[in-house]
Amino acid sequence: MTARLDLGTAPICDFDGTMARLDVGWADLRVRFGVRSIEELWLGERDDDWSIVTEAEITAAADAQPVEEVMDALARAERYAVLTNNDEGAVGCFLERFDKHAAKAVVIVGRRTLGGSKRDVDRFATGFRLCCTALQLPACDAAVYVGDGAYELEFAGALGARAVSAPLIATSPDDEERL
Repeated sequence: MTARLDLGTAPICDFDGTMARLDVGWADLRVRFGVRSIEELWLGERDDDWSIVTEAEITAAADAQPVEEVMDALARAERYAVLTNNDEGAVGCFLERFDKHAAKAVVIVGRRTLGGSKRDVDRFATGFRLCCTALQLPACDAAVYVGDGAYELEFAGALGARAVSAPLIATSPDDEERL
């Protein structure tokens, strides 16, 4: 018998690659925008491009496959928060398919709220603190953070959280772009 993933009663969770597997054509979007990484869109006035990215994420979220082990752990939590590089609307679209999970999500902090990438340590910390406040945690060092990126686990750990690596899921060569 394998142990169940334990995220406690009020975790903070990444989205793409952690809660769900978004099938976004990142390579096609990079070619379309003339960038090597979607993160480069933050370097200029690219609102129209971000709108296209958001549309692609929401479309993918509508039928994204859940990461069952994480979704099961979130179902056992009292409440949770989402901290993601994706658009808040994509998370909302995904959660519309899972009523019990949607009811437990107290806040979704995505790239619109952050105003930039959570790969920036200061933006991550700001988003993390917003999640801790929404979860009514006594302090951020009482938090559990689950994600699939080494950088985010490092950032969460530096903020005092128990950082939990999301279960490995099937990946493709384009996954390095997952937001």
